[in-house]
Amino acid sequence: MRLVFCLLLLIFCSCKPQSSVVDDSRLVQLFCDMYYPNNTGQQVIIRDSKTLSSYFAQINKSRKPGLPVPKIDFNDEVVILVSSGLVNSSGIPKVSIKNETDTTIGLMLEFSPDNQKLKGSFTPFCLYKLKSTNKEIAFH
Repeated sequence: MRLVFCLLLLIFCSCKPQSSVVDDSRLVQLFCDMYYPNNTGQQVIIRDSKTLSSYFAQINKSRKPGLPVPKIDFNDEVVILVSSGLVNSSGIPKVSIKNETDTTIGLMLEFSPDNQKLKGSFTPFCLYKLKSTNKEIAFH
């Protein structure tokens, strides 16, 4: 009886429940910064280097030296630019994959607090890359 109990306990403890969390390993944060030239919030999916370069031209207008344009292989990856708009705290936008179906990838935008605890008005933005897909990418 004791052996059966130990065996059942071992089986139930070793089984892992199925998780409903979507794997975020395909979504990689390239960098974040506290100053974006647009005061309104934006979420942009960038699929070519010309568009990425034009956004960095806007970002670097008031920076000397400017931020370097990241090297992205647009055959394999897309870039996601997220700006929270003008805020009075130092929170940064964080993107995660919320759900995925056969036709869409649903992204969720959250604002995580920044550890710097800066005071003032900011326009934080982050740049992410995601493995390229034929699925529609949408924010929820």
